[in-house]
Amino acid sequence: MQSSFPETEVRFLVLALVLGGGLYYGGHHEWNPPAIAVISVPETQNLIVPNAEFTATVVGALPVLEEEEVAREEQNKESVPKPVSQIIEKISAAPPVVSPKVLVSENIASVVMTEEPKDPGDPNAKVNIALSSFSHYGSALISGKFIGFSVIVKNEGTEATKSTFNTQLFLDKKGDGSIDTAYQKMETRVLEQGEQETKIWKNAWMIEAGMHKIRVCADIDREIAESLENDNCASLDFAIDASVQGGDFLIEGEDVAPISPKAGDNVSFSAFIKNADDVKAGVSTALLYIDSYVPIKSKMPTIPGEEREGVVWSTIWQATAGEHTYKICADGYNDIWETDEENNCVTHTFVVAD
Repeated sequence: MQSSFPETEVRFLVLALVLGGGLYYGGHHEWNPPAIAVISVPETQNLIVPNAEFTATVVGALPVLEEEEVAREEQNKESVPKPVSQIIEKISAAPPVVSPKVLVSENIASVVMTEEPKDPGDPNAKVNIALSSFSHYGSALISGKFIGFSVIVKNEGTEATKSTFNTQLFLDKKGDGSIDTAYQKMETRVLEQGEQETKIWKNAWMIEAGMHKIRVCADIDREIAESLENDNCASLDFAIDASVQGGDFLIEGEDVAPISPKAGDNVSFSAFIKNADDVKAGVSTALLYIDSYVPIKSKMPTIPGEEREGVVWSTIWQATAGEHTYKICADGYNDIWETDEENNCVTHTFVVAD
């Protein structure tokens, strides 16, 4: 049967129904696209699709974009420099740094103790902390040697200190008034009237050539109200001459006279002390040991490099019969910083006839 509609119009009507139904379905339901179907269109047919704008909204996508945007804003906020007022406020809120008393540099040629500038203190206070006997120990003042320091801290007031307090040691290299090393604070217990306590810094400083100042201050944090404040600090000045330091001492040509002593003879001992280094060595002390007797000392002058100096202990021992031992040591008190400290002594035995 032949249709009353032309074939072209029938095809157009079918296509319109399909497109119209699809648009209706997409406008009232979420879109779950099916698998793509390939539709073949006869090449003889021209399918004209008008221009159109499509807006797709994906469920759940917008909140994710919002979170990313918030994160970017927060990151941007952090990267923006804080106002200067906030920085100043933060610095002002930091705990204050406690500074020690001002260390005044005095030009003193020898090792002495000095005082702080006058401070009237608190006239109503019953406590007064004072220092005494500030000194160094452990070695002669030789470049390269380690020395320690000690000081006596005393309460010279009429009442006990209300709390503990700290004492601190400072090193001022070159004596220019600036602190180069602040040593660990040492706590002092509560001191009753007239009580004292000794503070010790062992091997605190390796001596260096030049002019230096060591200073110690009690109650460095100003914890104690005192009737007098100008006796809380003391100083030691050091002048270390590098030109006379160093060396390496050896014992040479040691001898006993007479060569074969007899009981009752007055015996002498002698030797040469040689500086085997090429650096001039400072003054030192040579020691003579005979058996188990206390050593006998002899002061030695400076010895230039590669030279030697004689030392004699003349008729200082009356011989007794039997076998005896003597030992001679250069730099017996370790006054000199030597390149080799283990070669300073020689020991010999000898026999005294009846």
